[in-house]
Formats: sequence, structure tokens, C-alpha cells
Amino acid sequence: MVFFTGTGLFAEEKLQVFVSIVPQKYFVERIARDLAEVAVLVTPGNSPATCLPTPAHAARKIAETIDGAVVSINPLAPDYLDNMVRMAETIATALAH
Repeated sequence: MVFFTGTGLFAEEKLQVFVSIVPQKYFVERIARDLAEVAVLVTPGNSPATCLPTPAHAARKIAETIDGAVVSINPLAPDYLDNMVRMAETIATALAH
């Protein structure tokens, strides 16, 4: 599993690449050289054989690496619309800075 963030290979800032296991990090670092920052989703001490990163885990790891945030949206929650309004306000504030 490999995730990319960023604006492209010719952007001034490095491409963020997320891989599942450490050996993948080695290969991506050799291929991308100084064009990318590579992070591993299955952290040291966890077994790739028994640890399957969920989409939520991947999202948290990516957000942590890029100094972002993960926002869960549950359309069945009773406060769904209130959460959407708060999220929109948070995004608007972040974009204004």
C-alpha cells in the first residue's frame, strides 16, 4: 500500500509518500532520492503479518506527518449537521491563515 500527498514531482516542497512496511521505504527512498519524504504506516515493533493498517490508521498517520488533522464524518450521528458546521468553520479559519 502506498499513498502520496503533495502537488507533484516538480513542486518546490517534497512529495510525501507513505508505505506499509520498512522494506518499501528503502526502495521508494532509492527511487525518489531527494524528491520525497517517506513514512512507514506499520511502525517498528509491530508485525506487518498481523498489522493491517485501516483507512483510519492511514489517515491519522498521514495527518500526523503533514501536521494536519483527521475529521470523522458519521452521517447517521444525531449531531451530524452541527459537526459539519463546526468542520466548515475550522476549515475556513485554517485557510484564512
